Amino acid sequence: AVDQVEVGAGQTAVDLDGTVTGNAASLQTSGTLSGNGLAYGNNKILDLDGKYDVTVADLDFANARVQATSTAAFVELGGTEIDQLTATTTYAQKRLEFETRVQQRGRGLAATGNVIFPPDHHEIHLPRLALTAQGIEWRNVEGSEAAIQYGQNQLTIKDLRLASGDQALDVEGTLSPAGAKTAGVLEVHARNVDLAQAETL
Repeated sequence: AVDQVEVGAGQTAVDLDGTVTGNAASLQTSGTLSGNGLAYGNNKILDLDGKYDVTVADLDFANARVQATSTAAFVELGGTEIDQLTATTTYAQKRLEFETRVQQRGRGLAATGNVIFPPDHHEIHLPRLALTAQGIEWRNVEGSEAAIQYGQNQLTIKDLRLASGDQALDVEGTLSPAGAKTAGVLEVHARNVDLAQAETL
């Protein structure tokens, strides 16, 4: 067990409390994690709590199975402030399965999906996605599964189809940063959409 590990300076601290069991054929560790005042670049977390469980077969750490539940409060990611974020994640065989909820000043997001890690990019698949704002909910169309690829200095969105009642938004295309050699093209098709309502998302 590790009682406390200081990370950085000031009020930053991480507490790890866990146990290790098993043998070379199957090594396991589980425990709890808590932290406050965490920061990396422009990303900050004021408060973090979680539980973890790690299984390593035959001391093959590259193929470890990692399960975790986490709750973070007062989060800032790339300049975006988030009131609370909860996540349940499982990482195994270079694939991350996740279920997450995000709350941000009257808006919310709930998503279930997975992330895969090909050599040249990361790819997120979202079979379940729901966005809420001012009491209005948008969900992905039944049977659709949005895919988001990011890497090589661009972000690509495929088959993002959202609906709220008879309103529908379809989004597909590529976003490139300013100054990129190839300009991105993002297509948005809207049907029966209340634009004032959509802008709150």
